[in-house]
Amino acid sequence: MRAFQLFRIIAYALVAWLVVSMLGRWHWLLALLATVLAISNVAIVWMLRDARRPLAILCRRRLVRTYVGWICYLTGELLPLETEQPTNRKVLLRTKRDFEEAASRAKQVVRGHDDVIVAALARIYENLTLRKSRGNSRTGSPLASFLIVGPEGVGKRYLARVVSKVLYGTSAIELFDCEKLHVDTLIGSKDREDPLLESVRSHPCTLLLFEKIEHASPDVAELLTGLISSGQIKQPGSDAKTSFHDTTVLFSTTQSADSLASLVDTGLGEAVLQQRVMETLSGETAIDSSLLNVLSEVLVCQPVTDRTKAEVVALLMQKECREHGVELSNVDPEILATQVIQLEDQDGFAPAPARVKKLLRKPLVAATPERPPSLSLRVKAP
Repeated sequence: MRAFQLFRIIAYALVAWLVVSMLGRWHWLLALLATVLAISNVAIVWMLRDARRPLAILCRRRLVRTYVGWICYLTGELLPLETEQPTNRKVLLRTKRDFEEAASRAKQVVRGHDDVIVAALARIYENLTLRKSRGNSRTGSPLASFLIVGPEGVGKRYLARVVSKVLYGTSAIELFDCEKLHVDTLIGSKDREDPLLESVRSHPCTLLLFEKIEHASPDVAELLTGLISSGQIKQPGSDAKTSFHDTTVLFSTTQSADSLASLVDTGLGEAVLQQRVMETLSGETAIDSSLLNVLSEVLVCQPVTDRTKAEVVALLMQKECREHGVELSNVDPEILATQVIQLEDQDGFAPAPARVKKLLRKPLVAATPERPPSLSLRVKAP
């Protein structure tokens, strides 16, 4: 047995010597081959990130698909699919200054939630910075995931649209009511692809908003937890995975809004505050604890003050007048106060746009024949 092992070692050594001798004669071919492979690898990695659809067409050839598959395995990228559609959307914010300026712009149109805007954009910036340190791989969790807690009508949906606007350049968001959600409406079935997967593949840079998350079924909560953790969803009956790498995922709830608002006012440190917030949500709501644990952060919207209501009503008035080519120059404080009083806390800002339109209808109609550059609203003397 030992003689056989010795013979095998000698045979391996002879084969290795022959291979090295042959390669020594062809060293220029090896250098050329290594250069071609290096250039090919760089080109494929670039196409995986910036030209996935043309690469998907090349992957029709089995050899190319196998080669690209190995590169995807080594780099952590996803194999490109021909069903992927080109998109013009991208993350517009890169530097810390970009995010600070975006927060300033957002606070001009979203009133009463300055702390929430600053915290959300700061966390997204931190996540982007950490991605760069990891090589910016296109796998992993979404760009960020937040739970927004606030009273009904406080403006959570509008806040989501503004964040999408400054981050992706579009106020269009994917909106879901968790009371009506089922797993098959999120990921489809073997015979039917759900619009969510198709939409995210067409526009990877998208903001998803899941409202009333406390009403999500256990299956839906489990699916959403996996989405946040892995950043991928696999459609039933297919090996293809949809990446949520560039999406921002928001959940919203009205439960425990008062408790958390008073907790924020205590002035606790950020780490302690987030821990207390998690404990409150776990004890007072039906939100799945596993989902809470994978979120980037919980954002608490404070109750709306009369000052905030007045600012929002004034902005709505200005917007309505501009749509008719008129600048609103002055509003009698009594008119503004009346509109603020009519905004009930349980309804939030939902009725405000319709009331403003109704208030300005007659003044705008009266001003239309003369086409004045500005409009002033005054209380009519008795």
